[in-house]
Amino acid sequence: MNPLLKIVTNKYFATVLTLILSYLLAKVGYAEIWPLFGSANQLLSVLALVACAVFLKKTKRQAPCSGSL
Repeated sequence: MNPLLKIVTNKYFATVLTLILSYLLAKVGYAEIWPLFGSANQLLSVLALVACAVFLKKTKRQAPCSGSL
């Protein structure tokens, strides 16, 4: 196995890296990165909606109506 791959897949290295990144995020403040989470959430929802629409179109199904309850 590649030496760099060994280091990157080491569980101790991954733990230390996660702790360092978490500490840096705590020091910088989550307000700096929060807009990225919001935009990623919106993009993910659009991708899920498109995937569902393509699935329904390919299988020639219709979306269930949400008529009166």
